[in-house]
Amino acid sequence: MYPSFFPTLTLAFSVGLLTIEAQPQTTKPIPGAEEVKTLSWIQTKPIGNVQKVNEILNSQRNIHRGEAEAIILALELNADILLMDERKGRALAVSYNLKVIGLLGVLLEAKN
Repeated sequence: MYPSFFPTLTLAFSVGLLTIEAQPQTTKPIPGAEEVKTLSWIQTKPIGNVQKVNEILNSQRNIHRGEAEAIILALELNADILLMDERKGRALAVSYNLKVIGLLGVLLEAKN
């Protein structure tokens, strides 16, 4: 069964992208992880500039690899918007002039 927010995301966005790091990397079951793999509107993309990801990780405290990769992928693809909930990751993304929205923002957009 899909997590309850999946239909809302499909209404708000036509394509969703995941970095390789953002995919579940554990054997412990994560709710929705298997379903994400079956959704045609979610694609997995590799990062082109891994060096830039490493630069972010070396220069920024409390930024995780998945956040750094999401920011770099958004820049590489000239993404319209980046879905990220972590406050420090969001602030860093904004410093790169990316438009960022959190899950709560997606739900508000879908409501409107």
